[in-house]
Amino acid sequence: IAGAGVAGIPEAGMIIMPLVLTAAGLPDEVILAAIPLIMTVDWIIARARSAVNVMSDMLVAILLDAGQRTALHK
Repeated sequence: IAGAGVAGIPEAGMIIMPLVLTAAGLPDEVILAAIPLIMTVDWIIARARSAVNVMSDMLVAILLDAGQRTALHK
């Protein structure tokens, strides 16, 4: 659910990461130690995640356009 409000750009998810970790019940000390480690790995993963996000948005736009064209021709 938290991912729905995050922009489709790299590192945008890091803004909401402390909130998610806090909701998971992790203490602040663990969150402060984990964020730099997560950011290191997430830098690579974020590029793929952003590409998938943009491609899925594009796919939905294409499907909606095709559906509208079909509905207009009936």
